[in-house]
Amino acid sequence: MIHYKNIIADGKYDISLVKLAGKNIKDIFGVLCKVNGVEPVFQISRIIFDDNSEAGAEGEHDFPYLTEFACSDDHNLDSETIQRLYNEMKAL
Repeated sequence: MIHYKNIIADGKYDISLVKLAGKNIKDIFGVLCKVNGVEPVFQISRIIFDDNSEAGAEGEHDFPYLTEFACSDDHNLDSETIQRLYNEMKAL
């Protein structure tokens, strides 16, 4: 079982997605788009892990987040694990 203290990255609030998922990232997919009519940006749509499992990315331009996506249930991005880790973080 993964614990919050084991996924902390550099900094006070950041955690490591690689440590959270327990998988390396193979690629990140996205599209080029304009946000609020300003210059084009790369908008992340999916993260592909080294075992070809995926996590989706959704949200507004100022608050993106990962979602459970495609063919894998062993990357710790399920709602129960995220809730438990959030509770551990708040308890620190």
